[in-house]
Amino acid sequence: MEDLKLYRLNPIWDPASVPPPLLRRHNTQAGTWGRLQVLRGRLKFYELDEIDEVLDEVILTPASEPWTIYPQMWHRIELLDDDTQFQLGFYCTPADYFQKKYQMSKTHSAIVAAAERLKPGAALDLGCGNGRNAVYLAQRGFDVLAVDYNPQAVAQLGQIAVNEGLERLQTTVYDINQAALAGDFDFIFSTVTFMFLEPERVPAIIADMQAHTRAGGHNLIVSAMDTAAHPCHMPFTFTFKEGELKRYYAGWELLEYNEDIGSMHATDRNGNPIQLQFATLLARKP
Repeated sequence: MEDLKLYRLNPIWDPASVPPPLLRRHNTQAGTWGRLQVLRGRLKFYELDEIDEVLDEVILTPASEPWTIYPQMWHRIELLDDDTQFQLGFYCTPADYFQKKYQMSKTHSAIVAAAERLKPGAALDLGCGNGRNAVYLAQRGFDVLAVDYNPQAVAQLGQIAVNEGLERLQTTVYDINQAALAGDFDFIFSTVTFMFLEPERVPAIIADMQAHTRAGGHNLIVSAMDTAAHPCHMPFTFTFKEGELKRYYAGWELLEYNEDIGSMHATDRNGNPIQLQFATLLARKP
């Protein structure tokens, strides 16, 4: 538990206030650890299997060490005294903290991979959305400016930065279609954002990104494609054609480039993630 982070601490519960689901068989989520502390009286913890058979049981009191409930463990509790009080906290790994606490999507895999090979510096998140990539990089030592055209999303991310003491994360409202960046950066990135931009502005937007990237700095773009082999059936305003994104970066060093099939967070009518072809580019400016 020493390497885990608390993302939710529930109120103190007693026999009158305990949520009924805790008294029946249930399990913790994947990637979630529970920490059960009895404050008064006695509580019995049952470890169960999937058909409600008891695998183990223990009586906990205020003198007991906090009890750890492991991810996806089937269990239930029983309050043994009228005055029993207990508190339950939920923990996760640092990598999952913002997803668990603020219901953010997971950090994009291309950002995780890029962060492993780039030195921390000044970074610009073009189209930050709920901030999943910005908070990840800020935690890793990047000084991040996260921008988006949605004032509500920017305000929420700004409040999260205040709540979590992320001094390396700044936010502002910005319409990417303007192609009018201010300041220079070591790393400018935009994941799954270009497909919502105005098509005629894309050349200017990329040129502006490149102009405001310092020598030796990097650009990362991940965006949907529409090709003969994999037509895009989503109503995006813009999609890249085969080889198009790579051509914009002629003269740059291409560290990563692919046009692979990937999954969106959105699902089809059957609940399956929508599959599309994506262009992914990580390039270094000379």
